[in-house]
Formats: sequence, structure tokens, C-alpha cells
Amino acid sequence: KRIVLINVVNLIPFIVIFILSTSVINRTNRELVLFENPLFFGGSISQHLTLGFYSMWFYIKMFFIPYPLLAYYGYNQVPVPTWINPAVITMVLLSLGIVYFFFKNIKSKNIVLYATLYFCITISMFLNIAQPIVGIVGERFAYFPSVGLCFLAAWAILKLCKVNISDKLAKFSGINSR
Repeated sequence: KRIVLINVVNLIPFIVIFILSTSVINRTNRELVLFENPLFFGGSISQHLTLGFYSMWFYIKMFFIPYPLLAYYGYNQVPVPTWINPAVITMVLLSLGIVYFFFKNIKSKNIVLYATLYFCITISMFLNIAQPIVGIVGERFAYFPSVGLCFLAAWAILKLCKVNISDKLAKFSGINSR
């Protein structure tokens, strides 16, 4: 009873906000144009998948090497690749590795697994696979997914510095704790 009560109390603000937003916001259909994303007007499942893998490549590459940054990644800024594109092949192999890593470590409490899943789940809606997005790709879409990549980067730095992260009382040798 207590859990149900807590959930109902937590749902009340969401219901109020939903009702208010639907009564205030004028929902108009936005016209989609070709230069925003070529997949708006067709595109096979294969094109959606290859653009999805290429988009994931783009986001990971921009996390490590943020060049060139553009205001808009629309028509002819990001190609609709084929299956023989090196970025697509790399991301297919990386995705297979992530799936293998997930099933191998599903029962462990592993920060690498958590960070990888966080990145994959939060970036999945911006990969043009389920639904084409306006602008094909964009750094603004990678804000929350980059948290997962930051976890991975922090973990890698701690491993390189040989800090025992399993020890809850780990001390950094160069930092004074006063």
C-alpha cells in the first residue's frame, strides 16, 4: 500500500504538467524538408541502420576530437553511408563487442558496463534508426550521452594512474586531504 501511495503521489505532478501543457501549447504539425534529413522522405531499413551506425561514430569521434564543429549538420554535411564505409564497419564491430560485453558481465557491478549502457541507451534515440531526426546529427543531442563517455574516460584515467577504484578509501597520492 505504501509503495502504491508513493507512486500515486509522484504521478500527480506529471499529470498536472501534462494537462497544463496540452491546454497551453498550440500543437501544430511542422513541415519536414529534405535538407534537414534525407530519410524524412523514404529511405530503406538499410539506410536507416547505416546512418545510425555512422551517427554513433560521429558522436564518439566528436567526444574525443571535437573538430569541425558546425552550427547545423543537415543536407550534404553528413552523408548517408553504405555498409562498406569504414566508420560503419567500425561501429558494427564495436556494437557487437558491446553486446558481447553486456551479456558476459550482466550480473557484475561493473562501472564500465554501466557507463557503456548509459551512453548507448541515451544516444539511441538520436541515431536516425527508429525515427529520422532534424539535422541528422548534432552536438546538442550528445549532452546526456556524454556523461557515460565521461565515466569511461574517468575510469580509464584512474586505471592508467593505477588507483585502486574498488577500495572505497582510496587516496590520491598527490592530493593533501586537509
